[in-house]
Amino acid sequence: EELVDRYGEIPSSVLGLIDIALIRSIADSMGIYEIKQNKDTINLFVKNIKNEKLIKLLYDANGKATLNVVNKPCIIIKASDISNPLSSLKELFGL
Repeated sequence: EELVDRYGEIPSSVLGLIDIALIRSIADSMGIYEIKQNKDTINLFVKNIKNEKLIKLLYDANGKATLNVVNKPCIIIKASDISNPLSSLKELFGL
């Protein structure tokens, strides 16, 4: 609200950048160091799989996420809308 009061209506591209910054911050706090999109999945590469926040994330994903520990450990997310991966990440991280 304060941004809108001061600068007027916020462009959707700026809101997208804010969402990305929030997702990166939340991901970093969970030990996620890299996010990559594949064809119909999003891979979240993790530093340590024994992390309570990551375990809760997997549990809360309701079957949309699996843990892969081959090579680089990562969480694989089945994107609900692959044309808009940001919306899938926002949903996953509760934004």
